[in-house]
Amino acid sequence: MRTLTTLTTIAAVTVREASRRRVLLALAILTALLLLLSAWGFSRLAAESGAGTMTSGEVKLTASIVLNLVMFGFSLIAALGTAFLAGPTLSGETDTGIALAMLARPISRSAYLFGKWLGLATFGTGFVTIAGLAQCIVVRETTGYWPPQPTTAIALLAAQTIVLLTLALMLSTTISPMA
Repeated sequence: MRTLTTLTTIAAVTVREASRRRVLLALAILTALLLLLSAWGFSRLAAESGAGTMTSGEVKLTASIVLNLVMFGFSLIAALGTAFLAGPTLSGETDTGIALAMLARPISRSAYLFGKWLGLATFGTGFVTIAGLAQCIVVRETTGYWPPQPTTAIALLAAQTIVLLTLALMLSTTISPMA
């Protein structure tokens, strides 16, 4: 029970820490930019349908293809975000001495590492979920198309984010941050 409390405390501190970093601002700007550009593109697609040059079936087919491509954009944003969030987490704390102060307490190293991972995984999964749902809503409002299984797509994006986060966190224990 004590380990669970330790894990949740470290995870909560990590989420709070990640939300204060400048990387979050960059992620928010890139996400907003991608949402705005895709909203414009999907509205143009809907305008083509209203002009009579495309049937509703063609609009839905094109919307599904473009939505796939936009989700790859979110995949890239999530990959960059996790790399820049997870990379300096452990090595930066080791360089500044924060990790030494934390690990002097009766906290096991594995609980500390897993707590960091859990916090960053929660943060990354939350980002991907919000961005993916926002994109699906944009598509729905502009073209009337709703993907058949958006939860599966968002879950796969979240899984990809967690895998990349895990690799970045593992590498951050051995490689110092670049900047």
